[in-house]
Amino acid sequence: MAEEAALVDATSEAGLFVGADQSVVLTVYSNSAKTTIQEITGWTIVLDIRRKDTSSSPALVSVTGTVSGVFNATPASNTQKVTFTLSDDDLAATVFTGDEFEGRYSIWRTDAGSEQPLRFGDCTITRLTRT
Repeated sequence: MAEEAALVDATSEAGLFVGADQSVVLTVYSNSAKTTIQEITGWTIVLDIRRKDTSSSPALVSVTGTVSGVFNATPASNTQKVTFTLSDDDLAATVFTGDEFEGRYSIWRTDAGSEQPLRFGDCTITRLTRT
């Protein structure tokens, strides 16, 4: 069920930036063809950003997503998704030092007894002249 893809800002579809307020949106599908949206009502879904997949230290960023949209009996009208809101503090220059951070992220369903990876991959956080 887990999909590998780069982590990007939901609005601009660009990478993330040090010191920026940004959001990442994920639609969870129940099939590999991505034609049927999975009902995620009541799920706890967490985004973690780390230096490497094998990092034993705590995540640099760990954000719980907010589920929104509609899930009903008509599959074509389902709009349910999860949004991770990243503040400028989450992406702080004191955490993401250097010109560009290249690490890994994972998004997991974390409900007890239902822990599952949903998405994972590369995560680039770029520093611009302002920060």
